[in-house]
Parts: sequence; C-alpha cells; structure tokens
Amino acid sequence: MVSMGRPTLFDRPLAWIVLVFLVPTLGAIATMGAAIYAGHAWIDTDWSVAVRCHYSAVVIATAVLDWLLQY
Repeated sequence: MVSMGRPTLFDRPLAWIVLVFLVPTLGAIATMGAAIYAGHAWIDTDWSVAVRCHYSAVVIATAVLDWLLQY
C-alpha cells in the first residue's frame, strides 16, 4: 500500500536506530579533533613530554578503536 508521501514505519528507521548510527560518526569527528589538538600540543611545548606522549597514545588508541568498530 502506498503511503501517499507520508513516512511510515516501513519507509524510515526508528529514531533510536538513527542515534545508534550517529554516535560512531560523532566519535570519529571528536577523534579527528583530538588528533589536531595532539598535533598542536607537540608544536606548542606547554605540556611535558610525558603528558604529550600519553595524550598521543590515547588519541592513537581511540583512532584504532574507531577503525575497528567501523560498520
């Protein structure tokens, strides 16, 4: 049966499914922002070397996790 242009349950996914697919995208965007910030931390030497290494390791681990959890 045609829905006459109105979305129905069969035409579009439920709202919580859209959120489930939106969260990984937001995580990937946040990871890119953290990587840019880590690069800035290495250029600007306000942090100690240990803190910069730790932050960079966390960013790399987050990027690997994003890569592993891609759809």
